[in-house]
Amino acid sequence: MNEKSNAVLVALCPPEQPFSDDTEAHNRKLIDVMERAGSCLETCGDDALRLSKFLFLVDQDSCFGEIVKLIAYCNSNGVRLLISEVGESPVLLSPTHQAAKAFLEERRHRVRMTKRPTQAA
Repeated sequence: MNEKSNAVLVALCPPEQPFSDDTEAHNRKLIDVMERAGSCLETCGDDALRLSKFLFLVDQDSCFGEIVKLIAYCNSNGVRLLISEVGESPVLLSPTHQAAKAFLEERRHRVRMTKRPTQAA
């Protein structure tokens, strides 16, 4: 890959308002809505990296259509969405994020790793 691609960080957050006064019904609906939101990026394949259940690194150029669908889904279902472009500054990652490091470096983003904590004697 010669050109730098536009990686974005995508975070999904639960709606602020409950779906129902019934806690169990709310929880079932919440899980369903959040999982469906996350599945909007599944068709991106290797151009989306799931960091946690609702946090992703996504190649914006390759997954533009999926991101647009995700925005529409989140807006219509009350899911709060944060999309932040990975800019020119290096991304600071913990040593356990090797997959994120590889994803970003493939797309020509600068990455710095935190040092492993020293073990107490």
